[in-house]
Amino acid sequence: THTDDHAGFEYRSDLHVMDLTEIKVVKSIKHIDAGVYALGITDDGNRIAFVGRDRFAIVDVDSDKQRVVESYQDSEFSIPRQFSTLQFSKDGNKLISLRNIYDIETGTEQALKWAENDAKKPARISNVTVAPDLSYFAIVMPKRSMIMFGEDGLPHSYGKADKIVLLNTENGERTELEVTKSMIEGKRCVTDISPDSARVAVGCKGGLLRVYDARTGNLIWNKRNNGQKHDNGLMQVEYDSLEELYTLRDKSPVH
Repeated sequence: THTDDHAGFEYRSDLHVMDLTEIKVVKSIKHIDAGVYALGITDDGNRIAFVGRDRFAIVDVDSDKQRVVESYQDSEFSIPRQFSTLQFSKDGNKLISLRNIYDIETGTEQALKWAENDAKKPARISNVTVAPDLSYFAIVMPKRSMIMFGEDGLPHSYGKADKIVLLNTENGERTELEVTKSMIEGKRCVTDISPDSARVAVGCKGGLLRVYDARTGNLIWNKRNNGQKHDNGLMQVEYDSLEELYTLRDKSPVH
């Protein structure tokens, strides 16, 4: 709005749900909050949770029913330094954080039971994914790197790869995934977990993509870029056969 020489501005966030098979917006909710810091959606797309400037709320997409978990009075919205993801359980009835499980229907919260020492929340976390069966978290702990200028005049990152840890929610045990021994790979990693919670995928900057068995931590599929071929400008890619990965998928239990 304009008043004489003064202008007033209002932050607002509209929510849009897109069907990726047809590439079209199937649902829009206007002005859910002044600004959104974190957002999550269930696998079936029927329920959304968000943390905004004014409230922490859950929206049932089909009915537009909203449940307010917390409201924040007289708060000022500022652009967050990093956006976060809210994690749902597989059935969409619970929200999970590193400390608590929130039951949406009853509005009750249950603290997770960790082991006394090693299961404490790491000081630096760049990515967290929760298994759909709530049995473990996949946590990415970034490692500091050394930046050097190469002969091409561009900066290059050297140092240890990010550490990927599977943290058991029942007993606090950790399973570390060996991402790479290379000094120039395994940075800025993200994770995803299969719907049956049996496998963990890890993708890192530079073209590294791996799939692990969540129970053992063993590597079961691998793809990586080996560098650029100078004769035709194409990227050389080394990868395992997909047959084993598809076989594991086909053998997954049906729930």
